[in-house]
Amino acid sequence: MTDKINDVKDPLDYVNQQQTKQRVKDNVQNIGDSLSNNLSDSLDELKRYARQSGRRMRRWLRGVGDQANLGVENIESSIRARPFLSTTAAFAVGILASKLMTSRK
Repeated sequence: MTDKINDVKDPLDYVNQQQTKQRVKDNVQNIGDSLSNNLSDSLDELKRYARQSGRRMRRWLRGVGDQANLGVENIESSIRARPFLSTTAAFAVGILASKLMTSRK
């Protein structure tokens, strides 16, 4: 009687083992697919963020460049309007910078 039970039990154990192996394999495959999809989505989101940041940075740099150009134009117009005062101010700034540099020694 025990032999008959063992004869039936062994094939069932084999079938259960095979089913378990297949389930594990399927679960691992599903996890891998899920991770791959999540990684792909994350990379796409990162690319979008990088593009948006690049656009914002270019826009900001254009604004800074425009402000710098406006500042240069204002300085040039002030120099043209008062050349003597501009020359005197530049000379005074040069003397002040020279004094500051030599006093550190």
